[in-house]
Amino acid sequence: MISFELSEEQKQMQETAHRFAETEMRAQDETYRKCEQSASVPGKMVAAYDENGFGVIDIPEEAGGLGQGIVTRTIVEEELAWGDVGIAVALDRPGLGAAAICALGSAEQIKKHLGDLGAKPKTIALCLSEDDVASETYGAIATKAEGGKLTGKKRWVVGGLEADLYVVFARTSEETGWAGVRAFVVEKGAAGLTLGKADARLGVLTAPSCTAELSGTPGEELTGAEDMGAAIVVFLNRARVLTAARLVGVARASAEYARDYAMQRPAFGKMIGQFQSIAFMIADAHTEVNAARWLVWQAADALDKGKDATKQACMALTHAADVATRICTDGVQILGGAGFIQDYPVEKWLRDARELSLTMGPESLNNALAADAILGPITD
Repeated sequence: MISFELSEEQKQMQETAHRFAETEMRAQDETYRKCEQSASVPGKMVAAYDENGFGVIDIPEEAGGLGQGIVTRTIVEEELAWGDVGIAVALDRPGLGAAAICALGSAEQIKKHLGDLGAKPKTIALCLSEDDVASETYGAIATKAEGGKLTGKKRWVVGGLEADLYVVFARTSEETGWAGVRAFVVEKGAAGLTLGKADARLGVLTAPSCTAELSGTPGEELTGAEDMGAAIVVFLNRARVLTAARLVGVARASAEYARDYAMQRPAFGKMIGQFQSIAFMIADAHTEVNAARWLVWQAADALDKGKDATKQACMALTHAADVATRICTDGVQILGGAGFIQDYPVEKWLRDARELSLTMGPESLNNALAADAILGPITD
């Protein structure tokens, strides 16, 4: 019989993350606004996050992590995103950069670049996205690597302005897709590395991003995978699943807030939540949140078991992106005029959901990847 119960360890991590979200991220109503406006997180919150080991849950123990699986990481990321996804992304300084080093680097490279990441956290920025809309999905990478020197332009590098290391994806051969792409570690302040100013984005503003230009910048190629193209795909699926988990957290926050508001806001002699149109909207939101969560956990479980999870990861991401955007839009609608002002959090959740839904490429291209996995490579 299938068990849908979390393990005791997972329950404990979930409770710890939820408590952190409540007591740190949501301790005061204005906390998330102050963090968003300053694009920074208080040092006390950073210390508490690191003490709980949230950023290294799925990092190997030999690199200072907790050595847990992707399922456990998604459980925690949902809770943190429920607290505030902008803060959650900003706090995750090792981020996808560290995950890339673990997935693609040799044991020596992991030790060299990560060290004891739990005791001495580093900010490791992922340099993946480019101007081509297919750069995160189909490997349309224009940045070139020749003789260990990188030349190109990376966009939307989260954490780039404060990073200690950069993991840069660059093309090393004319092979199509990810087969001709490799990942390189670039040191902070490396020759030829130029960072732009913080991007003026829509949402997730607590975690600023920037452009990174590379002009003959030296980088160390990660060499830990025998089939690097396939290993990159696995890493990207992991990134999709974690993004989907965060989207579920944002959607849940909006759904719960709209539910509570609807049962406190009177109109025409009763609470607006007692009107069928609003009640059905809220019921649909909670149904969709739970469905999205199961898709995320299914994809994460496939990754933990070493299976090809492209179909599951893309399905989880596209569904979570659609659900989060729709639920957050409905949240604004349920609050009416109050939904558009910053005295209430729903407008921020809508901005965050829309921003987050695009971080691993547009829904259409992730949907195309899922279609390829289901039907064969027929999409163009």
